Amino acid sequence: MPADDDNPEIDFHHPYEPYSVQLDFMRTVYDVLEKDNNQVGILESPTGTGKSLSLICATLTWLRAHKRGRYEASFDATARGMEGEPAWMVEAALRRKREELRAAWEEKEKVLEGVRRREREAEVRQRAKRARVTAGG
Repeated sequence: MPADDDNPEIDFHHPYEPYSVQLDFMRTVYDVLEKDNNQVGILESPTGTGKSLSLICATLTWLRAHKRGRYEASFDATARGMEGEPAWMVEAALRRKREELRAAWEEKEKVLEGVRRREREAEVRQRAKRARVTAGG
């Protein structure tokens, strides 16, 4: 994918080789989100051009970059707040911060796994219900 002057090369993790119209769409969505000045993006594209997938790819790519930026900024802020302290104290604080973030991530994953499990169970119940209706009807 060619890089624009305004928009560096971005890997949108599109599952297929995106068409140019999809790349333009994804770049525009990413730019609207990146500017973060209460912009509203109104985009259109003909039926069948992959708008939904392009929108998902662009927003998830932006979200990953945004979260990564916040993560790195939190470490920078911790290190700046400890200026003048011995290096071992700064390292210990950063290690503690990494552990806190890891624990929070693991907790979110546990919650998500519970949701996934309940969805699978509901699907199994729904299939069994359909099978009973089909067999009886």
